[in-house]
Amino acid sequence: MNIDSLFKAKNIVIVGISENKGFGKDVWTNMSTYMSNTDNVYFVNPKRDEMFGRKCYRAISDIEVNIDLLVICSNKNTVINSLIEGSKKNAKAAVVYASGFSEVGDEEGIGLEAELVKTAKELDITLMGPNCAGFNSFNDNIFAFAFLSEKRDRKGNVAFVSQSGQLALSMMDSNQTKLSYCISSGNGAILSVEDYLLYVVEDDNTKVVSCYIEGIKNLDKFEKFLSRAKELNKKVVVLKIGRSKKAREISEYHTGSKGIDDVLFNDLLKKYNAIRAIDLEELITISNVFSVLKTLPKNKNVCSLNLSGGEAGIVCEIADDYGINFPDFNKETAEFLAEQLPFYATVHNPLDMTVTLSYDTEHFSKVLELVMEDDNIGMIIISYTLLLNIDDECPYYITEAIKRAVENKGVDKKPILMLPFISNTRNLEYQEKLRELAVPILSAPMYAFSAIKKILDIL
Repeated sequence: MNIDSLFKAKNIVIVGISENKGFGKDVWTNMSTYMSNTDNVYFVNPKRDEMFGRKCYRAISDIEVNIDLLVICSNKNTVINSLIEGSKKNAKAAVVYASGFSEVGDEEGIGLEAELVKTAKELDITLMGPNCAGFNSFNDNIFAFAFLSEKRDRKGNVAFVSQSGQLALSMMDSNQTKLSYCISSGNGAILSVEDYLLYVVEDDNTKVVSCYIEGIKNLDKFEKFLSRAKELNKKVVVLKIGRSKKAREISEYHTGSKGIDDVLFNDLLKKYNAIRAIDLEELITISNVFSVLKTLPKNKNVCSLNLSGGEAGIVCEIADDYGINFPDFNKETAEFLAEQLPFYATVHNPLDMTVTLSYDTEHFSKVLELVMEDDNIGMIIISYTLLLNIDDECPYYITEAIKRAVENKGVDKKPILMLPFISNTRNLEYQEKLRELAVPILSAPMYAFSAIKKILDIL
């Protein structure tokens, strides 16, 4: 089975296109919204001659050209026939959204999936699904995804592979992470999660591979993926359920996945310096950090620059829960900080710079540059919450100070991260400006320091 036939397809047919709410309408909405050219997308609906102002064919066989990819939006009982029809037009790949196969656990569903697999293999059709949400390939500008999300630029360097379509949508909805691929494997009847992971890790545009896993079908393939990622110096972040009995039961009903011993799984991740996230928020946070940073810490010591004593206190408390080390500044740094800070400020790490510096680009940048030169410090965290649509000039001054420091010292001198204190809608303008400066925005403190701890642990 050739995965390229999915992600690099030219001519695409939507089987079961519809003007009613559902997969048949939503996948076309995604294609027409995100794809720069849809002239190579064809519609099939046995009851219509036109839809969305475009020609609609009654059968796949009526299409004048050969087809590369079948996007099948119709119900489970039509899927096998669509594969057979599509193969006559040279189709080599198919996405199957329909559920009701092996995941339901009954004899009918298991038998239907077995027949689906047999047919696809006989026809040499690469199959995604069934019971999946499809995929978005930001590299090749193909969007065969069944769920709608807000339109914005999402192209980036994180590949996300998920056994859950809803979690794939959640990754799409996050404004933190930019993607090279977003893949929902569903049941993985032919192509499993491991196959997709082995594919995306080889992608030159992918820097980070993230995944949501319910079960692993081929442990050797999964280990091969981890080994290859380590060899290519690509970071891997995994969210896997199965620590609890109830979660294992849910995964079996959801995609028919069988679990792997949790201790064995953790040992495998540790062997290859992969990180296990506890939930999707943490997975997004860690993926975003690796995605945006140009350099990783040279040591595990952290400096926290805060605009208030309250923020510094919260940082101390939560970071201590995760064993984060805040060393003293070296003598030269401490003496210079004392000169730069207001007379009522005291030099500590975490540091209360006072709000005065948030409106003083020159002094803020000097403080930041000095800490970037301090060999005692491996990572710098700047505390500030970028609220949405507020009349506050602080983000401008802070961003300008970071920009000046990065330009003077180099983007790869020392990693800098921004820490908000509440979960909120980010100011996207400054988020993008900080991204350009290689400064990722963390989640709120508990997630932030949990993520930082896990990142530091693999150094």
